[in-house]
Formats: sequence, structure tokens, C-alpha cells
Amino acid sequence: MPLVELLSAPAYLLTIAVGMPTTVYVAWLAWRRSTGGSLDAKLVTAVGLLHMPVALHDWLLQSQHLDPESYFWLPLSTTCRLVVSSRSSCDATCRCSRLSIR
Repeated sequence: MPLVELLSAPAYLLTIAVGMPTTVYVAWLAWRRSTGGSLDAKLVTAVGLLHMPVALHDWLLQSQHLDPESYFWLPLSTTCRLVVSSRSSCDATCRCSRLSIR
């Protein structure tokens, strides 16, 4: 068990270090077209941008820099991501099925 505890903090930091620039870049790609563009892509990236401080908060909780009795935002943020992603995939599936019928 001690090996897992030693590896968990660097794993979190690696995930955050890779995830944050990627999320910002994807958000920039989705939002750079002010007119047109996909509303679904903008929603997914907006939730992704909101998820970044939550990931930092989760890392601070895991590494015991914050009190464990404080708020735990990761389940709420993940639920938001799943709801937005399921909405986007449902819309895409419905559009694809309408196109194949014609």
C-alpha cells in the first residue's frame, strides 16, 4: 500500500499537467469561431474548463493540503460532464439516423 500512496500524487499531477493544456486548446478550437460552430462542442468545453479547478481541488484533497471535511466537487463535476456528453452524443445520433433515412 505505501507504493500506491507514493505514486498517487505524481499521477494526479501528471494528469493535471497534461489535461489542462489539452482542455484549454480544445476549448480554444471550439470557441474560435464566434458565428456558427457547434453548440455541443462549446458546452462540452465549457464544462471541461469548469472541471479544471475541480481537478486541482481534488489533488489538494488527495495530497492532504486541504481538510478532508471540506467540499468534494469531483462527483458533481463528473456528473455535469456526463450529462452534457450524453446530450451531445444523443443529438449526434439522432442527426445521423435522420440523414441515413433519406
